[in-house]
Formats: sequence, C-alpha cells, structure tokens
Amino acid sequence: MDFNDTNEFDLPDDNYFEEVKQTSFNRTSQSHKQFDYKTLIVSMIASIVGMIISNKVYNSLDIWRPLAIGIRIFVFVCIVMIGVFVYSWINGNLSFSNLSIGMNAGLLAVGLIVVLLVSTLFEGIYEIDFVANTYTEPTSYVFIIDNSGSMSTNDPDALRYTAIEDIISNKDDTFPYAIYSFNDSVTCIRELAAKSEGLDDYEPVNSGGTAIKETLQQLLSDYKDGTLTGLGDHPKFLLLSDGYATDIGIFSNVSSTLKSYAKSNIVISTVGLGETDEDLMQQIALSTGGVYIDIDGASDLESAMATAITDTSDELYKRHFFKYRHVLSLDSLYALMRIIFTTMIGLLISILSLFATGRDNDKKIVIISGMITSLIGSLLLEIGINKLGLPASIMSILYFLLVGAVCINHETIETNYHLKKAEHRKTKDKMSSITFDDDFMGG
Repeated sequence: MDFNDTNEFDLPDDNYFEEVKQTSFNRTSQSHKQFDYKTLIVSMIASIVGMIISNKVYNSLDIWRPLAIGIRIFVFVCIVMIGVFVYSWINGNLSFSNLSIGMNAGLLAVGLIVVLLVSTLFEGIYEIDFVANTYTEPTSYVFIIDNSGSMSTNDPDALRYTAIEDIISNKDDTFPYAIYSFNDSVTCIRELAAKSEGLDDYEPVNSGGTAIKETLQQLLSDYKDGTLTGLGDHPKFLLLSDGYATDIGIFSNVSSTLKSYAKSNIVISTVGLGETDEDLMQQIALSTGGVYIDIDGASDLESAMATAITDTSDELYKRHFFKYRHVLSLDSLYALMRIIFTTMIGLLISILSLFATGRDNDKKIVIISGMITSLIGSLLLEIGINKLGLPASIMSILYFLLVGAVCINHETIETNYHLKKAEHRKTKDKMSSITFDDDFMGG
C-alpha cells in the first residue's frame, strides 16, 4: 500500500468540522418550534405531586411563617427538579450537557438552597407591616339569620334568636345593632338602633330557600346608598345558615360582593349549622377578616354565635403570597411586591431546570419561557385572588403549575449529539493519521 496516497484514508480537513458545526447551527436555528413535550409532561406530573406534598408539609409546620412558606416552595421545587433530573438521566439527556452529571446535580442542589433562602426572604419582606394595624372593637352588630324551610328541623325552637338577646345583653344601652332574616328574600326584623330601644316580639316563619348572595348584596346596597346608617367605622356582621345557597352556582358567586365588604371595612363572621356549605361560609369569613364556626346542633348556637360575633380572625392583618390580602393601608405596594417577588421566584425555578435537564445550551428558551410563565402565574395570584376574588387555592395551583413547567427544545439534544459525534470522529481520524505517519517514518 502506498502510504503517500492520502486519498486512501480520506482524512477530514478543518473545513469538515466547520461544515458539521454550521449544519448543526442551521438545524438548531430551525428547531425552536420542536418543543420537548415529554419533559413538559414529566414536569407537570411532578408539579402536581409536589403541590400535594408541599401543602401537607406546610400545614404541618408551626414555625415562623416566612420560613414555612419558604419550605413549602422548597419542597415543591425539590420534587419537580428531582423528577425532571431522573427522567433526563434515564433518557441520557444529561450526557449532552457541557457539564458532568455530578456537576449538574451539585449546581441543582445549591440552586434549591437558594430557592429556600430567597423565598423565605421575599415572604418575610411581604409580611412586614409598614403601617401598624391594630384591632378595633366593633362599633355595631348586624345579625343575618337564616329562616329557610330547613330551619324548622335544625332549629325548631328558634334558639338562634335567643342567642342574639344573650349576646346583646352584655353591651351598653347605646350600642347599635340590627337583625335581618332571609330565605328567598331579605326581611328587616330590627332596624339598626341602640340597644335601649329594645326588641319587639318576633316569631320566625321558616320557609323557602337560602338566598345568601342576594342577602349580602342587598345589605351592601343599603349601606352604600345610606339606607343602612349608623354602623360606625368598624361594624361586625354575623351570618348564620344551615344549608347551601340557592342563588349561587358555577357562573354565580359572591367574590366581588365580598371584595366590596372588605373595602368598606365590614367584617363578616359566619356560623354553619348542620349540613352547611362550609367552603362558602369559610370564603365569606376569610375574605372579610371574620371567623367561621361549624356546629352540629342548635344547642351550640349561643356559644358559637357569641364567639363568632366577638372574635376576629388572627389572619385579618396578616398576609402571605397564597391567600387573600385584606385591603388595608399601602395595598398597591403589597400588590406590586407580590407580583415582583413571585415572578422572581418562578424565574429562579425555571433557571434550575437547566441543571435538571442538562440543556445548558437552551438558556434562551428557558429564561424567556420562565419569565412569561412566572409573570402570568404572579398576575393570577394578585388579580385572581385580590381583584377578582377567585379562590386562593385555585390560583395557587395555577401558579405552581406554571412555574413548575419545564420548557426546552427537543432537537437541541440531537444537534449536540451529531456535533459531539463529529468531534469524536475528527479526533479519531487525526490520531489514526499520526499513527500511520509514525509507522511510515519508522519503516
């Protein structure tokens, strides 16, 4: 064999690798729309599992709340990133990273600690009361009592009205209170007036449905148009019901009405008797800063109503990222902080996916998609919970699903594979060329 005949070896020149590299670049530029749906699905499944577990962990914690929120987010991110990391490892995706698998795992671990620290810090800042808010004794009481047909069974002796008299007996003669009853409509039993004006005998007639939404809207309307006056600066409402609202459905809720109550600084506490709509009663109380008490029988009405009307939720002047924020001083500042802080946390989570997937050359799509999903999730938290009055639990789920989504390209892996294969082939061919040259010179 003539070793001088280089055509026999077909050795690649420098242009060979450049052509492969350029081809790789062209394929990469065309692969942005070839989305990696499998990794996205894995991240979504991991996000659901992470939400369930992190929520249980959070509910079991009795520690400083910013740290508890930080741990909640930390546990969620751990589960999502570990799930994506394991999936990427099994499928060999991590081998295409410029970093080793161990280095990816190490950076991911450091990033998770950063998430814990940043989340705790941001939540701590968000919970700071820049203006002191102190509890103020109610200036008036308004009792809103269910007189629907089911009350004939649940409270046949009208103990709910006896409870009102006992509650008022402890107040000064000048203290104002009113009593309203409701079924299919609202009835004023006692107009707002001082205790000294007494209470006329009243025999409740139990019939009809449970129009809770209409009742709350009517009283709010009376307050705004001046029909219901004399409440003072800090009125306290008590809503008692024994069933489900007959005027609230899938496309009808009281969120906007409750928001107006909160803006008007009217607190509503609720008492549920028997088989009541606990979700609705809790929503009414939590959205306005009241307390919700659930009882099984009428014999507990007096103590339950007394507690509900006199107590105020410990959460009235407290806030965290994933709950309704009562409209108090500097509300716009707190709204902006929630949006900025939760967006930054979401973006940090997205960046961690670079190490969980080994796609360190996918920085552009990860950062852009992370910024978009995090911002959308943050806006859902703020606008959905505080502006639209939607359930905080639903908005929190949407936020975690969005920030837990791992958005990367699929073709990038194949491109890197061909590029690395070309590098390996070039190195091997050059080594072969050197070996043959040595043999030839030695001969």
